[in-house]
Amino acid sequence: MNVIDETEIDLKQLVQIDFGPIDSSTDVWRAILDWIHFRARRVYRRARHVTMSAEMIARSNFPAIGQIADAIRSGDDLSPWLSDSIRHDRSNPKADLMFNDWQINHFHLGRLFSRPDKTQRTGDLLFAYLDRDHAVLLDVQPHGTWTMQMFLEILFRTSPSDIQRYELKGVIGTTNSYTADEMYELRKFGMSTFFQIDDRLFMSPGGGLVTSGHALRFVRFLNLMRRTHRTLLEQICGSALPRNLLMSLAASVGLPVRLGVRIAADELIFFDKNRNFDLVHLPLPH
Repeated sequence: MNVIDETEIDLKQLVQIDFGPIDSSTDVWRAILDWIHFRARRVYRRARHVTMSAEMIARSNFPAIGQIADAIRSGDDLSPWLSDSIRHDRSNPKADLMFNDWQINHFHLGRLFSRPDKTQRTGDLLFAYLDRDHAVLLDVQPHGTWTMQMFLEILFRTSPSDIQRYELKGVIGTTNSYTADEMYELRKFGMSTFFQIDDRLFMSPGGGLVTSGHALRFVRFLNLMRRTHRTLLEQICGSALPRNLLMSLAASVGLPVRLGVRIAADELIFFDKNRNFDLVHLPLPH
């Protein structure tokens, strides 16, 4: 079966919507990786179940918390409460290293909007762990508490499964631990640290960092995307797709497959442009 591969063209166009023109000397795949970070830290619009930690239940003096929680539940745009660096520092993968490392977002608690798309900035921030289908509101702490391990301890008490899957089984904890300042310096060089709760040792709930500062979970997704692309090309050219897909494509005899990609909600979709037929859905990491 003949195939016309337009995936890289489509990906480049998707990146340029957010980043502007890509220079010919730019590494396109590096730009795609930066773009995946930018899209994720702005928080995909998706309805999520919200869990409040015990610490959050006591925070009734911040009316914006209720607004943010409602927006999370309904899948509304959360960008008005995000920091300016997250909103505007688009191509910088290090714009939010806490998010990269721990998958913890932070939101300003201004109740009033200074612009239609931006709330007032506040010194106190809401810290929350957001996954695909749920969010855990952890605590309110001052700006700059990017390496406070207490957030991870609260997450463990409130939603244990989000931490337990990163436990290093059979590894005995150590009495030595990094200070918040040491962790902050290590992060700047793309180095993650283990953390300990009681005598149990865990990796970062966000999967940690690579030396460039990118989140490991996004690097893995980029690799998955590239493997999926190669596999699809091989299967289409060799007529080796799963039977249901092959039969749908073969219904149009002689028509080549125009392989492309598009974004829908928080999924990256490989599809045949000629038939407007989806081939593979890849959920984007959060």
